[in-house]
Amino acid sequence: MLRHLTGDTDEVRQKMREEVLETTPDDFRAFSRALNQLKDKDIVKVMGSPAAIEHANKARPGWLTLVKILW
Repeated sequence: MLRHLTGDTDEVRQKMREEVLETTPDDFRAFSRALNQLKDKDIVKVMGSPAAIEHANKARPGWLTLVKILW
C-alpha cells in the first residue's frame, strides 16, 4: 500500500537497483571530491531528492542551495 501511495513502481525500483549496482569506485571518488570542496565553506550539507530539497526551500526560503553532485 505504501508503495502505491508514494508512486514507487517496479520500474522505479529497478532503475534505482541498476544505478546502485552500476556505481563504480570512480563515482565514489568524484562524490568524495565534491564533498571535500564543500566542507570548508561552513555550510550545511543535505542529501535528498530534488523534491525534498524544493519542499525544504519553500518552508525556509533561501536556506538551501541545490548543488547536484551526482548525475
